[in-house]
Amino acid sequence: MRYSILKFLLLLSLALPWHSATAGSKCFAEEYMVLSVPQARPVWIDKLRFSENGYEYFVALSTQNTRIESGINTAVDNANSAVLEAVGQVIQTKHESLMTLTADDVRKSLGSKGATAYFRHKKREAVYYEKWATLKNCKKEYYYNVWALMSVPSHELKVEADKAAIFLLNLQESENQGIAEGLLPDANATHIQEVPEAPPTLPVDNMPAENFDPPSEFKCGNVTLMGGINYPTGSYKDENGDFKKWGFNIIVDGEFGVTPNVCMGVGIGYASIRTTEGKTGHMMPIPVRAVVKLPIGRNHAVIPWFGAEVGLVVLYGFNNETETELNNATGRIETNPKGEFALWTAGVAGLDIKIQRNLYLTMSGAYVPVISDDTLQFVMGRAGVRYYFK
Repeated sequence: MRYSILKFLLLLSLALPWHSATAGSKCFAEEYMVLSVPQARPVWIDKLRFSENGYEYFVALSTQNTRIESGINTAVDNANSAVLEAVGQVIQTKHESLMTLTADDVRKSLGSKGATAYFRHKKREAVYYEKWATLKNCKKEYYYNVWALMSVPSHELKVEADKAAIFLLNLQESENQGIAEGLLPDANATHIQEVPEAPPTLPVDNMPAENFDPPSEFKCGNVTLMGGINYPTGSYKDENGDFKKWGFNIIVDGEFGVTPNVCMGVGIGYASIRTTEGKTGHMMPIPVRAVVKLPIGRNHAVIPWFGAEVGLVVLYGFNNETETELNNATGRIETNPKGEFALWTAGVAGLDIKIQRNLYLTMSGAYVPVISDDTLQFVMGRAGVRYYFK
């Protein structure tokens, strides 16, 4: 009995230090991300396929890679296979009575060089990867998860699907007639378009991933700084003279999206018109704007827009009314022009041209009637820079 108690105490004394060491140890299996390239996780990695501005985008993933180069190669190969599978899916949807093409069948149906070579504008848009560390048996190991983004023009995808569909019809007819033919279509067949010599497939480089996001949905929120000249179009006379000579303008405004293509905004600016006698009329408008924007091209390279403005404007120098005040510094009574409020209205149209990423050159024209006791009419030409919040 005594021997059993001593044996129990000895085992307990050995077990307790081991338990304490393992309880506080970091040697149990766990994993965490070490880095990502680029740092900001792109939104496209959570999608399998999406369409944007006449292009089809395909996303593929390669996991648990010990080397970044092999991960990129595998992810790009998977994206190429996704393109081929899409051709088969289009065929299955349009020709329900036909068999389903696998990616392998699509390759064979389009020639021995492989289908990917016939998408002449297929492009690897971006690669994103994450480096992960895992602790196993007190030893740190690393692996890479890699995403690849591939783009193909939608019309090219349709053309290849149609060619493969013709091949399937011929194959089905051959099988019905008991003719054992290979998968390759007859090169002399008049109903099959001859496939031109394909350019070489672009190699996958071993460089770090590109910091590139695919085009996103257009959002019209922005801030703008513009300036230009004004020229009167109607006759406006008062005690100060005939306002017939050009002036200049400057405005700062901001817009927010109501819908992806419709913006509302507000601005503050300055504009002037001069008389033939050399006097200047000053305007300080605070317009509210509604604008429709129609982005064109991939990544919204050009954005035509049009809309209207309405708001209050403070006028100085357009009437003979004055106000007097005491100048405390000089002790003299001074006479100053008196301002008056008027209604600012405008029809506007313009064009934004991308300079880089979210920064655009903007040019616009406007017809402006300013309505008070009489109506002052002029046209405005403006140019400046606009920054879109995308």
